[in-house]
Amino acid sequence: MVNNNLCYAVNYFVRKVLDVYVSTTTVTSVTFQVTVGNYVSAVLTPAQIGQVEAQYRSAVEALIKNLPTVGEVIQQPTVLSVPTDGVVYDPELAHCCAQDPELEQATRIKLEREQAEAQKIGLEIQLMALEVQRRQALLAAGTLTPFQIPPTTTVVA
Repeated sequence: MVNNNLCYAVNYFVRKVLDVYVSTTTVTSVTFQVTVGNYVSAVLTPAQIGQVEAQYRSAVEALIKNLPTVGEVIQQPTVLSVPTDGVVYDPELAHCCAQDPELEQATRIKLEREQAEAQKIGLEIQLMALEVQRRQALLAAGTLTPFQIPPTTTVVA
């Protein structure tokens, strides 16, 4: 991973991992018991409906019709999320604008410095060309005395 940001901004995403479960039920048996007033039947299966008193039998049969059959799988609409022991830690490179004014100013100063350096080199080249012309003019005039070295310091205003 390479970070080309000058301020090295990084976002960190930390998430808790969850296990998700869907509840299902498989019917293994159906039993019922009728309790009305003083009457209490034994715990019976739908096949034993004949053991219920006749006056309650039609009501019990109506209820049994709405019950699931043995072996039927029932899926509940409830989804259960259980947190796990771990977390996910995702670092991601980000853009940081906190230093943008300083970075812009530093870039501007660097550019101005490079322009000044290039201008200085150009002026030094012009000065050398003028010195060559001066020396050629002295030689053409017949002056054969040693050349004087011009001062190397420059005055900056």
